[in-house]
This record gives sequence, C-alpha cells and structure tokens, in this order.
Amino acid sequence: MAKRKNPAPACLFFALALASCGLEDVPFMSRLPHPWHSDLSGATISLHVAEGAEYLSHFIIFYRIYLSPVDSGSPYEDRAAIHATMQADYAHFRPWVDGAATGTAVAGAFINRQFLQLEVEGAAIGGRAGVLGEAALGATLEIDFEQSPGRSPRLLLNGAPRYLRRATHSAFFSGGFEPQPRLGDPPPSPNHTLPFFNHPYLLDRENARPATAPAERPNINDDVAPVLAAQTAELTNAYVMMYIVAAGLGHGLPPPPVFSMPMFLGIFRLPPF
Repeated sequence: MAKRKNPAPACLFFALALASCGLEDVPFMSRLPHPWHSDLSGATISLHVAEGAEYLSHFIIFYRIYLSPVDSGSPYEDRAAIHATMQADYAHFRPWVDGAATGTAVAGAFINRQFLQLEVEGAAIGGRAGVLGEAALGATLEIDFEQSPGRSPRLLLNGAPRYLRRATHSAFFSGGFEPQPRLGDPPPSPNHTLPFFNHPYLLDRENARPATAPAERPNINDDVAPVLAAQTAELTNAYVMMYIVAAGLGHGLPPPPVFSMPMFLGIFRLPPF
C-alpha cells in the first residue's frame, strides 16, 4: 500500500511563493464611522480610519445638488418627494455604506453618477498637504449649513472654519464649467463667488442642464442634477447630498489607488441668499 505524502512542505512552498509576490498585502482602508449627528443644517464626523490608515493620503467629499419645489424640514425622509434622482443616487450607494456591497472603483462610481468633489475657499482640499490631507486623520469634521440668510456654509476641522466652495471642474466635460451664480469680482463677502446658496440663479431653469440632452449646456451648473420633466412646479429649494471617502496609495510600482467604502454624510438644505 502506497504511503500518503505529507502535504505540509507543498503548502509551505505555495505560502512562501504568495508572500514573495506580495499577494497577501492587499491594500484596504475601512470606511469612516457614522456621523455623530446629521440633519438638514449639517453633520459632524470623526475622521477615523480603523484599518489601513498607513495608506491614507487624504479624504474626499463627493457632493451633488438637487433643485426642488419641496420645502422639507426632514430631507432624509423626503428624498423621493424632493427629487427622484436624489432617491436613486441614495439607493445606489446605500449597499456600499451599509457594508452589503464592496468594490474598488469607488471614485469612478461617484463620477459615473455625476457627483463632484467639494472644494473650500482659499486653499486646496485634496492631496497629502490639503485641508483634508493626511494630517486631518483623527480630527473632527463639521459640515455647517446653518439656515440663516446670507450665511455661507462652512467646513470646520477641529473648529477651524473654511467656507465651502462648489467645484470648478468636471469629469463630464473638458475645460471645466461655470457654476451659477458667480457673484462679484472681487466677491462682496466670503464664498459669494461660488456659493452654496438657495439663489435665484441656481434655481433658474435656464441654468439647468436638460436631463435628455446634457451636452447642450456643458458649462453651467454641472454639479446640479438635471431638472426632470415631471418637475413642473416652481423650483424654490436646493439641497445637497454628501458622502466622504478615505483615499490613498498602496505599495508597488506604480502604487495602486486605495479607497475606503463611502460613508453617508447627509442631505443638507442650502440656506437662502
């Protein structure tokens, strides 16, 4: 009767081979914790990465604006009534936020759904040295959409404020785009050049990209979800939905990009101008 060979040497060989190829070192960053609070006027979250912080280079906040005739004090509950596209966007990312789905093309997923990257007034926000760079790890981040007329929404990092600014470039059209309104040169007060306000120029249907022919108006309000044909009532309110992602680079040449799964920051109502 033939003797069975001991498989341990073979297993050890393959384990060493995998280790030498670096396949055991799969870059991974855990998603951020849920916000401490989130309502129509803002959110607070800890910029904590439990696993994979060694890969972190910066945090990204993705956003999209939605116009609506609905005046809601609870936009999270009223997503579908506010804008059907808001509900569709939320439903798309919910499995990722809840941990029921995984994937590596996180940034591409937001780009495909026409989300843009939030900016701040007077400073770079991304990259290792940006406002939300690696030094922000462990800080407390606040998004402030105080509902006071003319009060510019802010980002606060450990209490230090920066005015929020809409993006000035887009992956959908070359050459960037021109958010409306653009008020004043120089602006009359902070962040009035690219404001997050419920402003008549923002609500004007002439400044909205048609849902059926987005290429017709490529340079106006590319960060706003197209007005739907069913939205026949006067547009009186603007809301923004935001997600936050940890981003970085893995080991290797070239180093692969690493993204955490997204965390939902909230749906905020833009204050009146």
